[in-house]
Amino acid sequence: MRFLSVAAFEPTPHSGAAGTLLAIASALQALGHQVDMEWEPPAPKRIPHATASRLLELPRRQLGQVAERLSRSACDVVIISQPFAYLVYERLRPRYPRTVFLNRTHGWEARLYEAQRRLAFADPRGPVAQRLSRVAASLTARACARTARASHAVIAPSSRCARYIRTAYGLAEERVPVIPYGVSEA
Repeated sequence: MRFLSVAAFEPTPHSGAAGTLLAIASALQALGHQVDMEWEPPAPKRIPHATASRLLELPRRQLGQVAERLSRSACDVVIISQPFAYLVYERLRPRYPRTVFLNRTHGWEARLYEAQRRLAFADPRGPVAQRLSRVAASLTARACARTARASHAVIAPSSRCARYIRTAYGLAEERVPVIPYGVSEA
């Protein structure tokens, strides 16, 4: 099978999320699969603020990146890391019905914001920064919902994360499998 793995960060083997994606790619290659990797989109960021760029630019950059890649060569499976790939799933999934579109979460962002709100974490920043954080949390929650519903499945790193995603979006168990960290090479 041919896999395309997409992530919006640097391909550093010992940097958490990137390291897990590289390990998964290596394991798939060892099984005889072809794995292509796309990392941080090459288009320059117009918005210098990381959160604003991720919310407002990344979905379109990744859509262009994956659309261009699929137009050059077919893939059996596209795995995108992080929940901002909803445009890829919404727009490309119908155009490539033989391709499976998966999302890999390293910890569901909407769950983090919900926990912060529920536990009432003290925010030492001023009122403007606090309001902007609430706006970012709302936009992130919307991106997470669109991603969960539009992808074929969301691969979660833990049963708690999977349970949250299933419950929050009403997804069947098979739509949110768990592949934990720290699994053996096999």
